[in-house]
Amino acid sequence: MKEHLQLELFKPVRDLYSNVNPNEADNVEDNQFATEPGESYRRTETTREMMDRKVRETKGGTHDNPEPGYKGKQWVGGTFYSDMEARGVENPVGYDPDLNMVIDGHHRVAAMHEINPDAELSIYNFPTKY
Repeated sequence: MKEHLQLELFKPVRDLYSNVNPNEADNVEDNQFATEPGESYRRTETTREMMDRKVRETKGGTHDNPEPGYKGKQWVGGTFYSDMEARGVENPVGYDPDLNMVIDGHHRVAAMHEINPDAELSIYNFPTKY
């Protein structure tokens, strides 16, 4: 008899926050390692820096539209962060269970970790191996 395995539908924000795709990190200027005056040194963000940036990006936005939402592919009305504070996360986060890693939804995970790290987010199976 074949065993039936149920995929997870929700994961705690705390778990998702600590398992994010490092390929989302940007290069940042960090001159503490420069060896010459005026030299510029760049390095890859740490996971914490990346997630802090994602939170800042969700807090940026427009405030001229009272109804938050997407207009085409552009987010309008309030901020993405304020909308998540008010209504929670409406779209599931892409998660690869084999890698135990968030593949899609880093901004949602970062913001919700600040808003309510005890919340559970809806996830969808996003396998990176086929």
